[in-house]
Amino acid sequence: FDSRRFANFTAKETAEELAALVERVEAGQLRPEIGRRYALADAAAAIRYIETNHARAKVVVDVGD
Repeated sequence: FDSRRFANFTAKETAEELAALVERVEAGQLRPEIGRRYALADAAAAIRYIETNHARAKVVVDVGD
């Protein structure tokens, strides 16, 4: 098992809620768990993976360098 703690955090789309979200990220209190990372050229594979319902963490598609 793992020593990490997991918590759900849902922000409404208001300036105040988004500011609170940014504050938590900057303080290191909130960090996304990245399960898989794909290059932009492999975006179709990323979508297929998500559609399998096996993703247990965020799936990231890198669009930059």
